[in-house]
Amino acid sequence: MKSNKRSQPHDRLFRELLEDTALVTAFLRTLINPNIRDLIDWSTLQVYDTAFFGADYRARFADAVYKAMTHAKEAIVIIVNHETKPDSLLPIRKHEYVLGALRKLRKQKIEPDFIYFVTWQSGDKIPENHPKSLCDYFKNPELARKLLLEDDVIVAQEVPDEKLLESGEASLLLIFMKYARSPKFLDWLKEHKEVAEQFAEHKYIDRALIYLLEVGDHDESELRDALKSASEKLEDKMLTTGRKIENRGRREGRREGRREGRREEKYSVARNMLNLHLGIDVVQQATGLSRQELSSLLG
Repeated sequence: MKSNKRSQPHDRLFRELLEDTALVTAFLRTLINPNIRDLIDWSTLQVYDTAFFGADYRARFADAVYKAMTHAKEAIVIIVNHETKPDSLLPIRKHEYVLGALRKLRKQKIEPDFIYFVTWQSGDKIPENHPKSLCDYFKNPELARKLLLEDDVIVAQEVPDEKLLESGEASLLLIFMKYARSPKFLDWLKEHKEVAEQFAEHKYIDRALIYLLEVGDHDESELRDALKSASEKLEDKMLTTGRKIENRGRREGRREGRREGRREEKYSVARNMLNLHLGIDVVQQATGLSRQELSSLLG
């Protein structure tokens, strides 16, 4: 049987020898970036678990993983990876391992100061056109380098209302999602009558009001009074939306009733056929009921 990568002799030798901390210390101190090397207190290096879980909850196993401290008493995790063939997806796999390690450390309530990933390429040289970092996958690597770790997390409660209202068409979405679950929303509407009037004309106001009813914990009469106080147009929209929801509920109820009626008819036909000792296969084909449903009728 053809061996997979994990059972190749290159990997077996690499992983086995790198369990020796004296050997790995000599290896890393000789070859890694001097700026990183000089940070580490090599006397603190110890072997760490190589098993991680990815975002898909599938297990991933690094070749070798270590924990150590820097001279400044900062915690560092070092992941050592071995490759014999050039892999154009290596930068992506690298970050999967780093994120898996970070996820595991957080579950263990360990906060590393940084994680360092090292690849030992023992086989063919990496071609010039192979990406060496995530940024190399992008048409503009310099811009990617600036933005890749600068994701925006915009917290609704931290953004002033004035700023949200500057967003024009999007202000309905932003304000409703900021306040819909807040008991202060009704007061906010009363204090912003001009905005409420504009919201009443918005093309998505019906959907926004449905959202308010779904997630808000407001007394219905208080909500109606607040909407009326803020804008009579908004109150009208609310009443129209309420009627739409009621009508939709009634239609759904009628459809469900019809489905239930048809199901009961099938059960009745199936019982009669079973009482006539017709085979279960024949009854299933005639009624479309599952074997499990028919079995429950037999029981």
